[in-house]
Parts: sequence; structure tokens; C-alpha cells
Amino acid sequence: MKYVEIVFAATVVGALVGCAGQPAALDPNAKAVTPAPLALKVWPGSDNAVQFANEKPLQFSADATAAEKIFSVLGMPSFQAVRAGAFSIQAVQKTSAEQTQQNISSVARQAPANRNAAELAAFNALGGNVGAAGLAVTVLGSNSFDPRTEIGTFVCFEPKSGTKDAAAAVQSCGNKLLGMIERTFEPIRADEKSTSARRFIGPVATETGKKIAQLYVNTEGVFVGDGYAPVDRGAYPATVVAIGFDALVAEGFGKRMGWVVGDVGQVDLGSALGRNLPRNTAFFLPNRETPIAFY
Repeated sequence: MKYVEIVFAATVVGALVGCAGQPAALDPNAKAVTPAPLALKVWPGSDNAVQFANEKPLQFSADATAAEKIFSVLGMPSFQAVRAGAFSIQAVQKTSAEQTQQNISSVARQAPANRNAAELAAFNALGGNVGAAGLAVTVLGSNSFDPRTEIGTFVCFEPKSGTKDAAAAVQSCGNKLLGMIERTFEPIRADEKSTSARRFIGPVATETGKKIAQLYVNTEGVFVGDGYAPVDRGAYPATVVAIGFDALVAEGFGKRMGWVVGDVGQVDLGSALGRNLPRNTAFFLPNRETPIAFY
């Protein structure tokens, strides 16, 4: 199943599954729901951009934004390097080490692995020779789904010293994501499932008061990289896990049919989630060319 199809399932099929439970979810007196653990499925193969980007610790340019750092971890270019809408999810799903390094070259480069703290500090002080225009991004793919603008991503840098294998790292990351959601929603009033996604509904505190938020998590297509945390995270051996998620905002057909009831957009939901960011994680939610990101 292509990533774009997974997102479609999350927004439509997941909404259909949850129709009957929506009145209870919107009831201000509804009881809190305790969500079950996320059942996550990994994207097959090891030739994805997350794997290639993190084979060695990433060193970011001094002026890299939080979003640009996360894009680099995911093997994706900055908007300065490649305009919004011109990068394809296909370049994340299946690619090469060389292409991934080109894609992130304007923001990040790989630092030497297995170096001591002094050597990494020296590399960091030199800036890793990152910057300028970077190398040309030569392969963009034909799929118009740009993962930088169409869906958010929650990233974990799971220390290998604390997890027995990649499967355990994926589950640990899922637990952290779910914990962040539970701490942000006040409380979760609905936990709805489809074949490829979970959808959570409940009130969230925003600058203008509590509003009903909807958040979906893609439970399929989780990207995994066997490598290292970035230099500014300690460059420790890590399993890098990337889980797609995003806000659902009621508008158009979904709003008229009552399938989508969220009233909290990516900026407000991202800010609320960011206050509960777990250790060794980062995330961004899409917002055109100014994503909301916490790193």
C-alpha cells in the first residue's frame, strides 16, 4: 500500500468507523477513554531514506530550523532546496544513500561514526562543512504527495542500549507517541481504529480555550533506520523510528457529513503536543512552508 493510500485510509475509512461514537466523544461529560497500545507495521525493506540518512550521526548547519533538522533525519530536503509540492514520498520510500545525502545536503551531512566526544565536538565546531546550496536534488519522483506538506511525522531516536531489537524500538516509540497524545488531550474521549490508522478525539487546551481536536496516527508504513542519533543529540547508536501523524480539521464534505469534528489545526495542536514532548523524540506537523516543529 502506498503511503498516500495509507493517509487516505486514515482520513476517510477511519472516520467512517468512528461515526457511531462521535456523539459521546463530543459530550463534555463523556468519560475518558484509555487507549490500547499502537499496533505498528514497519515499511518493508531497508532502502528507505530514514535508513540512509542516519547511518552515521547527522551534523546540522548552524542556522537549521527544527523542521529542517527533522526533514534531514527523514532524508528530505528543505523548502529552500526544493519548493513545496516538488518532493515526492517515493523518494523516502525507496532511494539510495547517494540520493539521500544530496537531498539533505543544504542542511545536514553525516559526521564520522564511532568517534570520541572530543572529535565530535571538533567536527561540530567546524559546522561539518554544511551549508551553501548543497548538491542538486536530481530525483524527485512522479508522485505529487509531498510528505513535508501533507502529513506530519513523529521521530524517535531510540538508544540501542535500551532496546533489544528494532521491533522493541518501534513499540517504544509508539508508546512515547501515545503517551504524548494522552498528556495533551484532556481527556481522550474516543479512540477509533481502521485497518491502517488510529484516530483520537478529545478537548485540547489552546490559547483561546479548550477545543475539540482530532488526531490520526498511521499505524502502517512506519519507517525505521538502523544507525545513530544526530550529533546534537549525542551521536549515540540508535534505531531511528518515524511514524506518520496529523491533525484532522472539520471542513468541507467531512464536516457536513459529521465524519470530521476537529476544531484544532496543526499549529495549535502542534504547540499543545510540544509541551509534552518525550525524551529522545521530535516531531513536525505540516503548515504549508512553515511547519510547526519541536526538536
